[in-house]
Amino acid sequence: MRRMVNILLLGLTSAAAFAEGEVGLGQIAVGLLNQYRYFAQLILGTAFIAGICFFIAALFKFKQHKDNPAQVTIGTPFAMLAISVGLLFLPGFIKPTGETLFGADIGNMSAGVSGDISKLPGAEVETLRDFV
Repeated sequence: MRRMVNILLLGLTSAAAFAEGEVGLGQIAVGLLNQYRYFAQLILGTAFIAGICFFIAALFKFKQHKDNPAQVTIGTPFAMLAISVGLLFLPGFIKPTGETLFGADIGNMSAGVSGDISKLPGAEVETLRDFV
C-alpha cells in the first residue's frame, strides 16, 4: 500500500511539472532579469544597513582614540567614516554612474532597479528637507 502511495505521489508531481508547457530561452532570460532586480535591491539595502553600522563603529573608534591615542590611530575612525558615507549614499551613486558609463538612453533602469531611485534607502533625506 505504501508503495502505491509513493508511485501515485511521484506521478502527480511529474504531471504538474510537465503541465507548465514549453519554456523558451527568452522566458528563462526574462525570469533571470526579474530575479536580478530583487538581488540589486537586496544589495542596496544591505549597503545602507552596513553604512549605519560603520558609522556607529566609527563613533566608537573616535572615543577609543580619545581615550588612548597611542593604541588607536586617528586614521582608523576617519577611514570607517568614509566607508560609512560611501555605503549610505550608494543608491544615489548608481544611477549617475550607469548613465556616465552606458549613456542616458538606457531608460529607467539602473543596476536592475527600475523606476525612481529616490524610493530606495538613503534617498529619503532629500524628501525630508522639504518638510523642514
